[in-house]
Amino acid sequence: MGSRIGFGMQCFWGAEAIFGSLDGVYTTRVGYAGGSTPTPTYKNLADHIETVEVVFDESRLTLNSLLDTFFKSHDPTTKYKRQYISAIFYYDEEQRKTINNWIEQHSFNFSKPIVTEIIKNEHFHNAENYHQKYHLRKHNDILSELKLNDEQIITSSIATRLNAFCAGFGSLKQLKEGNFNISPKSKKELLTLICEGPNLSECGI
Repeated sequence: MGSRIGFGMQCFWGAEAIFGSLDGVYTTRVGYAGGSTPTPTYKNLADHIETVEVVFDESRLTLNSLLDTFFKSHDPTTKYKRQYISAIFYYDEEQRKTINNWIEQHSFNFSKPIVTEIIKNEHFHNAENYHQKYHLRKHNDILSELKLNDEQIITSSIATRLNAFCAGFGSLKQLKEGNFNISPKSKKELLTLICEGPNLSECGI
């Protein structure tokens, strides 16, 4: 269900939260991609890149909109070590063309050349469970209400959105209108986290 795209933009904890806050995103998961090592782990990434895979509804959220978010959420002109490089993993030729067109049309907005690597997705290796929905896992009182096992946490659209809220992303409108099956206490806690997060305008600040 949905289209897939992968993004490398330094640490995947923040990247997963950023994309999980977008309307039109079904799910996110973090992992390792772009390398040749068959079984990468966090302690042995070898030549792999920290990556977030985004599953999205193209009728509600275009790839161009995702690219807008990607390029404004990190510095695509700086060369980091392999683990944290700026990278986009495309899943088909149409995506590759869209990515290259975006860069061609927007490169003048950056003071230095874009160094983002455009890579065909060959295989995505799930990161360890403790990395999945990292910010939500830091709020076990909220997570426990969902009654999800580790595999379900990876594939849950509710966990995807709540993870974003826990990191301070998303909007009060999303929190108010979403059916998350959580207690009023947890909803109040999330409201505070959103107000303390990057979207300060949500609370009139």
